Amino acid sequence: QLLTDSATRWDSTFNMMDRILELYPAIDSFLSKPNNRKELSEYLLSDVEQSVLLDVYQIFEVPHATQQLLSAEKTPTLSLALPAYELLIDHWRNLKGVLPELA
Repeated sequence: QLLTDSATRWDSTFNMMDRILELYPAIDSFLSKPNNRKELSEYLLSDVEQSVLLDVYQIFEVPHATQQLLSAEKTPTLSLALPAYELLIDHWRNLKGVLPELA
């Protein structure tokens, strides 16, 4: 099932992108069928849109993992906060070189 974005949970955007990337081959196959093509073709992602989605997914991937790490309910995580944020910043610096158009 596809997910929708929620304004109150920032990681819902990441989860939505993760799900669409996982299910897109099936979605593409369904939307490309001749009997669906006319009325549903506007929902197909172009190659550029798919590329941008993958780029944005890369940007959200580490913050999502960081948020998951730091939001453990039964494990103390304060000692992980600074190292996690340093890794997050390093990752974004590296992405700036890989994805300069999104910097």
